[in-house]
Amino acid sequence: MSEKKEKIAGVQIWSLMIGFAILFVLFISGLWFHPAGNQSQVFFRQGEDYMADFLNVMRYSVDRNPYVNEVNGLCEKAYFPISYCLFYGFDKILGFQGGENDITSFVRSGVTLLVMFMMVLLAVQIYDMTDGRKVFKVLMTMVLMSSGVSLFACERGNIIFLAVSGMIFFLVTYESDKWVLRELGYIALALAAALKGWPALLGLLLLYNRQWKEAVRLLIYGLAASFLPFLLLQGGFSNIPLWWRNFQLNTEVYEFERQQKLGYHYFIAYDETLFYFDQLKLRDFWKPWFYLLAVFGMVTNIFQKKKWIRVAVLVSIMLVLPSNCGFYCLLYIFPVILLWLNEKEKTWTDLLYLPLFLLLLCPYQMISVNTGRNLTLLWGNIALLVLFFALLIENIVSVMKYVKGKNWSNLQKKKEKKQEQEHITEIGKGAFGIGN
Repeated sequence: MSEKKEKIAGVQIWSLMIGFAILFVLFISGLWFHPAGNQSQVFFRQGEDYMADFLNVMRYSVDRNPYVNEVNGLCEKAYFPISYCLFYGFDKILGFQGGENDITSFVRSGVTLLVMFMMVLLAVQIYDMTDGRKVFKVLMTMVLMSSGVSLFACERGNIIFLAVSGMIFFLVTYESDKWVLRELGYIALALAAALKGWPALLGLLLLYNRQWKEAVRLLIYGLAASFLPFLLLQGGFSNIPLWWRNFQLNTEVYEFERQQKLGYHYFIAYDETLFYFDQLKLRDFWKPWFYLLAVFGMVTNIFQKKKWIRVAVLVSIMLVLPSNCGFYCLLYIFPVILLWLNEKEKTWTDLLYLPLFLLLLCPYQMISVNTGRNLTLLWGNIALLVLFFALLIENIVSVMKYVKGKNWSNLQKKKEKKQEQEHITEIGKGAFGIGN
């Protein structure tokens, strides 16, 4: 790495570390002096419903018939079956029967340990993916695992930690020289997609690399991981239309729900009086535009040379596009930040992303005095949209460079061909004594 690139890398690393340290100290100080104050809003409902995501899915899975379970509404049972099979196993391990009285201190302790195990697994993946000295790898792991989104997802007890671990393992191994690691990476991404759906988008990286056979195998693994577990539930494949019904219900219920969510739907649901437009009309106006931008980003990614930007475009689509993207999904940004730091071809413009990443990782909760709204969440969503559009601009620049380079190459070829023809003509003239 050149001296200039080393200097940029140093500014990147230390700015991120110091900036996050300041935000974390402010967060811890506020939480220490006022445990029930603003900083407790880093947790859903200030931690009043501890490990709810985990416990609820355990409750839905107890009889292996989740898609007709009406506890909390059918809309809550929209996962692929692998999640319910996994949680059925947790039910058996902890002896959970599904009732409110069954949530004993033993069950809560067991759930906490299981979530901690998932977090450790993710921490190991982060450490492994981070380039540099051991001290830096440890510090970077600490930064990401103590970010606002990590604390939020931990308190919810959400299995997204497993999905992100699978994503990172895939990103580390899909270009490996060892076929065993590559194959394990494909399986890891397939399982991540079966758990959360949207990570499947990273499979496009194989198409960008023209790894056609590998892409087909990944597709097969993904379909198998997503649909074969239906056979382990009561009713087997007859649950597929029930799952699809629940998925559509989930979209209808949460699309305009004002909660801790991400993407352009956050702004549509932010305040129905904010834009003085009907929310449905606002959704119908913006939805096709964001889908077009997403397709544009995926297509122009073909011309993108930087790996971190390619991955960032796909991840930003995963966060901006869904109608119900919970705040914990921001964990998907972790491999993007690591690839951004690992990038070898560094430029000063890469530093422009630093404040965006700090806003996305920020644990410090800024709460509006007038409205009580969480401004940290608002600024995080603004940062996410800015990141999305900035990445699209990066891709446009890459396309322009490609076209310019191709035109220059064609001009050079024409020039060389013309010179070659002139040279042949001169030789011909000389051979026949023309012009002497």
